[in-house]
Amino acid sequence: MNSINLQQTLKNAVATKSCGRSKSPKYLFLMFLALLLWLPLPLGSNRPWAWAIMEIWIFIIAITWLTGFCLAKFQINQAVKNSLPAIICWFLWLLIATIQFLPIPLGVITALSPKLAAIQQQAGLWQTYNMLPASIDSHAAFTEWLKGVAYLLIFIMTLLLVEGRKRIKTLAWVLVCSGVLQSIIGIALIVSNSSHSSASGTFINPNHYANYLIMTMAVGIGLILSGLNEQKEKRYFKQFIIKFLRVLFSYKTPLRIFLVTIVSAIITSHSRMGNASLIIGLFIAGLISLQSYKKQKSTIAIILLSFILLDLLLIGSWVGLDKVVKRIEATKISQEIRVQVVKDTLNLSKDFWITGSGMGSFSTIYPRYKSHTTKKHFRHADNDYLEFLSETGIVGFLLLGIPILLSLKTAIKLQQKSQDPLIKGLSFTVTMATTAMLIHATTDYNLHMPANAATFMVLLALPSVLMGNMVLKHNKKVIY
Repeated sequence: MNSINLQQTLKNAVATKSCGRSKSPKYLFLMFLALLLWLPLPLGSNRPWAWAIMEIWIFIIAITWLTGFCLAKFQINQAVKNSLPAIICWFLWLLIATIQFLPIPLGVITALSPKLAAIQQQAGLWQTYNMLPASIDSHAAFTEWLKGVAYLLIFIMTLLLVEGRKRIKTLAWVLVCSGVLQSIIGIALIVSNSSHSSASGTFINPNHYANYLIMTMAVGIGLILSGLNEQKEKRYFKQFIIKFLRVLFSYKTPLRIFLVTIVSAIITSHSRMGNASLIIGLFIAGLISLQSYKKQKSTIAIILLSFILLDLLLIGSWVGLDKVVKRIEATKISQEIRVQVVKDTLNLSKDFWITGSGMGSFSTIYPRYKSHTTKKHFRHADNDYLEFLSETGIVGFLLLGIPILLSLKTAIKLQQKSQDPLIKGLSFTVTMATTAMLIHATTDYNLHMPANAATFMVLLALPSVLMGNMVLKHNKKVIY
C-alpha cells in the first residue's frame, strides 16, 4: 500500500510540475518535422547548397527556442538532462575540432601531430606563418564542423521538441512517410527508365539510399510493436493460427503495406551491405526483443520473421536473387579496391592518431597513401570508422562513438524494463537502426551523408525522449 501511495504521489508531483511548464511551441515542432522530410530530397542534402539549407534551418529553430527559453516561456526538460553525457561528448568533440580550422602555435602542432608539422614544413608554410590550423585542409574542416554543430542541434531539438506521446508518434509517422516517399520515387524511376538499374530515390548512391530506408523501416516496425498488448498467450494451435492471421491482416495493414514498399525499394537498390545489414540488424534486435516481451513471444517472432521472409522472398522472385548473388560471387576480397583503401587508411590513421588529419581532409591526404593503381578519386574511405579515425584521431573517434553506444544501451534497457508498448516498440527501432548502421559503416560512409547522419541523430535521441515522457514501471519511478 505504501508503495502504491508513493507512486501516486510521484505521479501527482510530476503532473503538477508539468502543468507549470509550457511545452515547446507546436510551430517549432512542425518546422522540425518539415526539415526531416526535406533532408533526403535534395540528393540526400549532399551538396554545399543543400547542407547549407539544413544548417540555416536548424539554426533558426534552435535560436527561436533559445529566445523563448531566455524569456522564460519554456525550459529544459528531463530528456535533455538524460542525454547530458552524450551532449557533453559531442560538445567536447566540436570544441577540440576547432583547432583544425583556427590557427594555433606551431609548437602545439608539432606535439599533437608530427606528421602534419612535417607536411606543413615541406609546403613552406612555417617560413610564412607563426600559427596554423592543425589540419591538412582547414576550409574542409570548418565546413564539416558546421555540419557537426547542425547535427548536435538536431539531436538537442529532438529532445526539446518531441514531448508527449502524440508528438513521439507523429515524429515516427513522418519518418515512415518519408521512407515510403523515397521508396515510391526509387521504384518509379526504375520502372519508367531502363537506364536506372538500381533504385536510389533522390539519393546519388544506392547504398546511402538503402541505409536511409532501413532507418525508416525500423521506425515502422517499432510502431507495429507499439500496438501490442502484454496479454497472456494461449498455447493452442487454433489460437496460433488466429494470431498469425490477425498479424497479417490487422488494422495496421496500411502500415504493413508501407513497410513492404520500403523493403521492396531496399532490395531494388541492389545494395549488398544494405540488404545484409537489414537482415542482421532485424535479427539481432529481434532476439533482444524476444527477451523483453514475456507474454507475446510468438507474436513478436511472427512479425519479425515475416519481414525477414518477405525480404528474402522479394529478392528471390521479381527483384532477382541471382543479381545479388552474382555481385557477391564476383567480389574477390583480395582484389577489391575497397579493401586496399581500408589498408591505406589504416596507415594514414597511424600517422595522425592523436587529433587526425582534419575533418573533410581524406580526399586531400589520401593520394599520399594510395597503394593501388586505379585512377578513381576517393572522396571517402568507404568505411566510416576508419575515416573518422583518420580525420579526428583516437580522441575524436571515442568522443563520437561513446554517445552511440550509450543510446543503444539505453534502448536495450528500456525494452527489458518498461511495460509501455510505445517505449518497447520504439526502443526496438533504435536497437535495429543502430545495429544496422554500425554494420553498414564497415563498408560505406553513410554517416558522412547529411540526410542519413541527421536522421540517425534523431533516432539516437529517442531513448532519452522516451525516458523523459513515459512512466517506467520497473522501478516505480516517474520520469519526465
